[in-house]
Amino acid sequence: MVVNGDSEYQVLYQALRRTQGFGLFFVECPLKLVSSISQTIQQDYLQDHLHNPVLALDLAHIAQTGTLLKAVREAVHHYGEIAIVLLHGLDAALAQTSPQAAISPVLVHLNQQRDMFRDCFSTRFVLFGSPAAMTQLMRQAPDFFDWRSGWFRF
Repeated sequence: MVVNGDSEYQVLYQALRRTQGFGLFFVECPLKLVSSISQTIQQDYLQDHLHNPVLALDLAHIAQTGTLLKAVREAVHHYGEIAIVLLHGLDAALAQTSPQAAISPVLVHLNQQRDMFRDCFSTRFVLFGSPAAMTQLMRQAPDFFDWRSGWFRF
């Protein structure tokens, strides 16, 4: 599915291009659109001859192996300056939460480490999730959610 003609996509892409330094963008969309939107961002960024890489990370995999902060630090160490970090897998990461846990460990981490993301990385983060995942994020990580630079719905 092509999204680059969509006006919501155009607003998202322009916000990503215009933001200098840290930015946190939320994209609420059906899971079937995540890959298409993510690939379109990567293609458009390369087409615009913007040289710093766009990195895609899977939150579900990261939740099993470490923390997002650690994963981004390792990527910056490997690639150097990263322009945009596309965060997929929020729904899958939330589904991994134990029934005994009141709040998802992923959301606890995001909420508690929000200052570190801003202080350590001069990049834009795009977090993709379904409407249900975004509602859970708003309720269980309100401080992280309040740092948003933009909210986009597809």
